Amino acid sequence: MLLILICATLPFLFLSCKKNDENKENKLPKDVLFTLKNSENFEVLSLNPRRVEKVKDEFHGYQVLGKIVVNIDTRNKLIKELQKGMAGAHTIAACFEPRHGIRATQKGKTIDLVICFECLQIYLYNGSSDSVKEFLVTDLPQSVFDKVLKDAGISKAK
Repeated sequence: MLLILICATLPFLFLSCKKNDENKENKLPKDVLFTLKNSENFEVLSLNPRRVEKVKDEFHGYQVLGKIVVNIDTRNKLIKELQKGMAGAHTIAACFEPRHGIRATQKGKTIDLVICFECLQIYLYNGSSDSVKEFLVTDLPQSVFDKVLKDAGISKAK
């Protein structure tokens, strides 16, 4: 019976995970890192992971539950942790339910990162373009992001 159950679920496990071959280096581009590190305004956002339409405060289709502008030390820590998480990432899930976001603005240029630590993905919106680049991430940076939001009194979606 156990063997039948394993054989029946095995194909679904392979369908739910896939490797990222599009961006073999899995690193944020240098210009994006420059903007993140030197931004005049660096916000961390808590997002509702369900896509929504026509809400007052939304971030690339996700309702913003709260946001905070962070100081330079916190910003650098978040960027460092995100880079570590990206360096160790190899697999993504076949879902995307982001609960975190970053918006960084520097000299009129905006970088948005929509982050799903559960599904192990980051969507990058660079500038005013609607084009999206996808990156992998592990769930390791999540605790640092959660702490920043919690310390600011911002709740995270369950």
